[in-house]
Amino acid sequence: FHHWWEIGVVSLRRWGEWPLWDPHHCGGVSLWGQPQAQNFSPLYLFTAMPFGTTLGHKLYLLVHHVLGWSGLYVLARRHARVGRAGAFLAATVWTSSGVAVWDGAGGHSTFLAFQLVPWLLCAWREADRDVRYAVAVAALMTEILAEGGTYPLPYSVIVLAFDTVCRLRLATLGPIVRTGLVSVMLTVLLAAYRWVPVYIAMSRHPRPAEDNDAIDFLEVVEMWTSRSHDWTWPGHPWVWAEYGSYIGWGILLLTAIGIAEVVRGDSADGVPRRWLRGPQTPILLGALLFCAFSMGSHDWYWPFPLIAQRLPGIGNLRVPSRWQVVCTMYVALLA
Repeated sequence: FHHWWEIGVVSLRRWGEWPLWDPHHCGGVSLWGQPQAQNFSPLYLFTAMPFGTTLGHKLYLLVHHVLGWSGLYVLARRHARVGRAGAFLAATVWTSSGVAVWDGAGGHSTFLAFQLVPWLLCAWREADRDVRYAVAVAALMTEILAEGGTYPLPYSVIVLAFDTVCRLRLATLGPIVRTGLVSVMLTVLLAAYRWVPVYIAMSRHPRPAEDNDAIDFLEVVEMWTSRSHDWTWPGHPWVWAEYGSYIGWGILLLTAIGIAEVVRGDSADGVPRRWLRGPQTPILLGALLFCAFSMGSHDWYWPFPLIAQRLPGIGNLRVPSRWQVVCTMYVALLA
């Protein structure tokens, strides 16, 4: 990614040309059709062009973590009815968790686009009330795609679909359908400058992938609680950077208390608590679902092979443990 960034800086600064072509890789390949290229993202232009590749990449990482922290804080306060201290904790835990740090520091700068997901969820929900927020949804989805979001984009679609199912009622059906139609139409049009060349390149040069890695729950706990680990993990095909999702035992204890509170349910107008009722219930369901996704391929009824591997494009994405970036967001909100 550093190499691609430098190509963009040299192309624009020295030659005044858009970096549509990478002449330094394999005798020359398309950079415009490279799905992970970040050279056409507004945030890339705002950081790389004034500050260069090295300092710009550091600022790029910092900007994303500020956006991720503030987005989850707002999501917790406005939509999950979490207090200020709890929202501060959730935002801090998620943006400094092992999965966020490893993905950003380990070279996958395209994974930084996951930090836009809380703002995307906020805009998606607000669009039911005011359809103008669909413009924000489309802008965020376009930015995620422009940042090379081969994982963040499809993962975000699944997160929005899950959130929609959780909120679906007869009274909300109309606004939700309107939000979906307007958001999809605007995203397809606004992001065409990226998805069209990427589609052309990938349809001509597909790279099918298959990953049957499976993780049990005790191993997930190890992922959450290991501050350090050997680079390899016996029994698994990838290095530890693909699994490390450290949040710590203290956060897991708070998460267990949060689960108990959600299960107790909510009360309104003097009515006693009703089991699993309240705005926090989708948070618990999201933590369970995406934790199961991150555990990879088990039996046919397991959520990852049952849902994720059957969706267009998702089946070609390797390393199911990367779903921890979504799971830990919900875990942080539970804590």
